This record gives sequence, structure tokens and C-alpha cells, in this order.
Amino acid sequence: MTSTVYLVANHSVEQTAALATRKWELTNVLLVTQPLLTLDRIPHAVVFFSVADFLRNRQLVNAVVGHHCFVHGSVVKLLELVGGYPLDYTVDNSLPTLDYQLLPKFLPMRGCQARPVEVVVIDHVEKLAALLKTDSILQTFMTLVYAVRREHQHTLKTQLLTSLLDPDFGANLENNLAQLTISVGLEPRLVISMRELLTTPLVQQYNLALLEFVTTNSSVEQVCAKYHVSPYEIRYVLSLAKVKFE
Repeated sequence: MTSTVYLVANHSVEQTAALATRKWELTNVLLVTQPLLTLDRIPHAVVFFSVADFLRNRQLVNAVVGHHCFVHGSVVKLLELVGGYPLDYTVDNSLPTLDYQLLPKFLPMRGCQARPVEVVVIDHVEKLAALLKTDSILQTFMTLVYAVRREHQHTLKTQLLTSLLDPDFGANLENNLAQLTISVGLEPRLVISMRELLTTPLVQQYNLALLEFVTTNSSVEQVCAKYHVSPYEIRYVLSLAKVKFE
């Protein structure tokens, strides 16, 4: 006995309310910024301005049937609501680091099965600190990507990682960084950090492994064993570049 909870990270409360009334044809929408005393006469949709607003009313939401609840917040906080359905973002759960993409449009998620929402607190800083002890380019790289405005993160990630397939990756790096400085507003401090990361010996090994994979009949496992790089991270770069690897 519960309601369906949808998670919203990239749209305003007004846009969500419009989705509920116009697209989903829910007759009433309640905007919630404080604890509710009862949901006996709850409208068809409840829009929470923040995760904190939802948490104050979670037990009440879990106790009623057949309603639509929309919770707004950052992806980092929304990930702690287990049982909710992301409505305008996707998360790659196979990555060791937090990697998500905000979507400009709502996903067609109406009609999802109602289920109770539980809260799981995630210490992302502690998780990242532990992961940084292992050899990886993605962990440090994605940390730098999240320092730019969210609408530019996918472009920055895709352009720089797929450039690892360029035989002249090293020679073209400065030009790529200069273009990104203009196109995504890459700040000077981030340019320096990106340059330091992308000129390390480990990144050079990734470049060599990727080039050997696309120019020979070697498998991902073979080139990774040869160059001592992560098979997962090689596959991740290949998927961004839309290169088949299996």
C-alpha cells in the first residue's frame, strides 16, 4: 500500500506541475514545502520542492495508495531515495564513480509500479577517496567534469575521452582544451588540471591500448593486459565513441 514516487533533477517545480496536469492529466496538484498532517484528501499529484520536504512526509506517502509524488533535488541526494523512479536523468550504475546525465525532457515514465521508498545515505566523498587509491583515469576525470556547469558535462566528457582514439592525441590535446575553453567555458584552473591528468603516463597507456584495439584484431582483454589498463574503462570510452567492442 503506497504511492509512486518520481525523482526530478533537471526541471522546475512549475514544469513538473505542468507535466502532471497537461500531459498526465492529473486533475489536482499539491505543492508541498511543509509537513502534511493527513493525505486523506490528497490530490492526484504531490510535488515536493526538495528531498528534505519529501523526507518529512515519507511515512505518509508510503501509507497511501495510487497517487503520484514528484521529488525535486540534486542527483546526489535523489540517489538516496531507493524505490523512486528518475524522471529526467539517467545514472550509469556500472561505473565505480557517480556518472549521470541530465535530460532536457521528461522520460515517459507514467504508470510505473508503486513501491515504498527507503532512504540510504551515501557518503560520496568517502567512496571517491577509496576509489582514488586504485589505478584509474575515470575517477579523477569525472571529478573534474563535475566542476563545470551541468549542461556542459556530457560534451566535455565525450569530447575529451573519445579523443583518446586519436593517433595524434598528445599533439592535439592543447587544441582540444582551447576549443573546450570556448564551447563549455572551461576555467583556467580546470584546463591546468585536465592537462596534468591527460599527459600522465597512465593516460598515454590508455591511448595506446585504444589505438591497438581499433587497428588490430586484438580483444579488449588482450590490449588491457598488454598495457595494464582497466577493461571497464576501455569499454566505457569505446561506448562513448560508439565503437563496437564485443
